[in-house]
Amino acid sequence: MGRKRKGDFAVGGEDFLFEEESGGEERTEAMERAKKTLEEAFEQIDARQIDKQLIAERLKRAVVADRGQQPFARIAGCLGDKTFKLMQTLRSDHRCHQLTGCLLHESALYTADKSGRVIRWTVNSDGLFKKQHVFRAPGAVCAMAVVGTALFCGLTSGKLYAVDTKTHQTNGIDQTSGHRMAITGMAITNDMLYTVSADRTVKQWAIDQQAYLDTLFGHQDEVMGVCAVPGDQTRLVSVGSRDRSLRLWKVDEESQLVFRLPEADPSGSLDAVAVVSTGDDSFVVATGSDSGSISLWSLGRKRPIATFAHAHSASISFLYAVKSSDLVISGSNGDGFVRFWQVDGKSITCVQELAVPGCIVAGVMEKTTDGYILILAVSSEPRLGRWDTDKSLKPSILVFKLE
Repeated sequence: MGRKRKGDFAVGGEDFLFEEESGGEERTEAMERAKKTLEEAFEQIDARQIDKQLIAERLKRAVVADRGQQPFARIAGCLGDKTFKLMQTLRSDHRCHQLTGCLLHESALYTADKSGRVIRWTVNSDGLFKKQHVFRAPGAVCAMAVVGTALFCGLTSGKLYAVDTKTHQTNGIDQTSGHRMAITGMAITNDMLYTVSADRTVKQWAIDQQAYLDTLFGHQDEVMGVCAVPGDQTRLVSVGSRDRSLRLWKVDEESQLVFRLPEADPSGSLDAVAVVSTGDDSFVVATGSDSGSISLWSLGRKRPIATFAHAHSASISFLYAVKSSDLVISGSNGDGFVRFWQVDGKSITCVQELAVPGCIVAGVMEKTTDGYILILAVSSEPRLGRWDTDKSLKPSILVFKLE
């Protein structure tokens, strides 16, 4: 016992005294307690797990960079405070022929029409598109895809037309095993080109050899659209019009998953499709129907996880998912609006609309050094038909900038 000092106390006649300790002893005990605390903390940390997490994150960033993908961004929620400003209208060069498509590839714009004309536009010093070259396909163009310098066009005859965009030389493709009816859509996965057709089939082509490889069967009606799954070179999705089905093709496994609209759904056909990233390498699929509804699908359910009825008052002709974002754009055969949707993986919400008269046959929205640009191909009749033609409208390519 040490001497009694201030702070000591007595209970029941017995003295309780605080022991005097030197400064060195106090520091030693404090260091021991700190050491014990750190040892307990380190015991709870799995160093190997940390290494795995760090490596996985580095690999994920490397894969994204290698694929040329953009980091996932939630941009749909920001559209409410922004507007789309019309920057340019490209009209006269298609000589009033009905437009069927448009796409962007390496800052060049390609537009196509029912006369078989495909125009390549490049950006001039003023930041505006200027016509560079006109390719002439041997028939009406219904779908397009560009890989490197190779431009592929799907024709109403069912033939696949290919041309080099630099040398302007036509590349001969063996059409013996080609489609028997109009090619309605195209998708690119790595070194493969996939085409879908009104003949109810999906065909696989080797891009380097520009040769036919295989045919995928399953749809019971015209196949109206196809999309590749981002980050996966062996899977794609397609919609089959009046068979009311969405199909996920696992090409490497030679299998398919079939998803169908419920019988109570008033839609008669599925006419448009887009694959929407939801972050962390996951995705959902959006489909558009002739009733104007948009549905969301996931791999975990055979029925839609969400449906926005009457998203448009006319049949949906165009769906586009902005790369690596939660934004989907839709257009129809003549209700006068392009609508922008936020997709969170379980629901779909309209965040903005843009008044655009005419049939929206194609479109693209991409991020440039100056921000996002939106390009729409607007026609006076549907892409795959000549009904409900509005002769007061002239086919146009509209270029907007998001401000």
